[in-house]
Amino acid sequence: MRWKTRAQTDVQIRWANFKATNIGFNIAVKRKFLYDYLLHLTGIRPADLADVNLNNYVAMYYQRRTTMNDGRLGTGKECFERYITAPAVEEEIRNRSKELLTDELIAAPMVGGSPRAMVTALVHDYLKKHAEIRRVVNIGAFVDTQCAYLAPRHSDVYFVSVDRYGDMSALNSHLPQSPNWSFKSGYPLDMLSRGELVADLFFMTSTSVCCPHRELKAYIEQFARCCRVVIFNEPWWPAVTSLNLLKIPKPEEINPNTSLLGLAYFNFQSNYIFFLEKNGFDVTTSRIVPTAGGSLWYTLQIVAEKTV
Repeated sequence: MRWKTRAQTDVQIRWANFKATNIGFNIAVKRKFLYDYLLHLTGIRPADLADVNLNNYVAMYYQRRTTMNDGRLGTGKECFERYITAPAVEEEIRNRSKELLTDELIAAPMVGGSPRAMVTALVHDYLKKHAEIRRVVNIGAFVDTQCAYLAPRHSDVYFVSVDRYGDMSALNSHLPQSPNWSFKSGYPLDMLSRGELVADLFFMTSTSVCCPHRELKAYIEQFARCCRVVIFNEPWWPAVTSLNLLKIPKPEEINPNTSLLGLAYFNFQSNYIFFLEKNGFDVTTSRIVPTAGGSLWYTLQIVAEKTV
């Protein structure tokens, strides 16, 4: 069912990718989830619902169900600070800082690339065609190899990397710096609401799927007030609770008043197109494609422009 949206998503998934994800991986995840869930419900082996991690599907499911109707992320400041200062994460930051994007990767992101290369290629191509774009903000940037690549190649555009982690400047200090690139730390939705984040183009990758539908709606409402273009590049899965192994959910088919939970990470998958069109955006691109690097998930790519 389409929820009165104009745009339709183009599914560009070949049989080999479909077979690996929708059938093989889909069955494996659902088998494990169902097994663990039944053990929990019967009391044979109750899950520790406080231990939310990728190996505890039951805890992840309950946590996502509990927060599905939240309008914003929990405060969780101390948790994030502990996470970002953990030794293993320090190593992750250094390793990711070494994964610099190159012209070769951006020219062909599906060949040896990554989701970060995919979104960078989208933004890079858009900027080359639209000289009117002067300010770009990456929300959920973390270690922002995307803007590290884009800033020196678009010297007349100003880039801002935003995330709720502690000191974004310190997190990105291992990357090559550019005079037209800066950082902001804090909860992006609050900064948008206060008018502290303004851009011609916002983009998000592996970020908006952390937002329940009400929070995503709030982000898009704020984007509509202060930008011309929004680009999403997000992991996309079959729904974890769907019995239809042949189904790749399209965003426009999802009830805007809820979210689907995707496989593995139990990401929130929402009706982006409904929220974008409702807030005056024209969705010029919506497609589900394979993910660079041979990952067992798909990628949803959306480009939306504000209608005048």
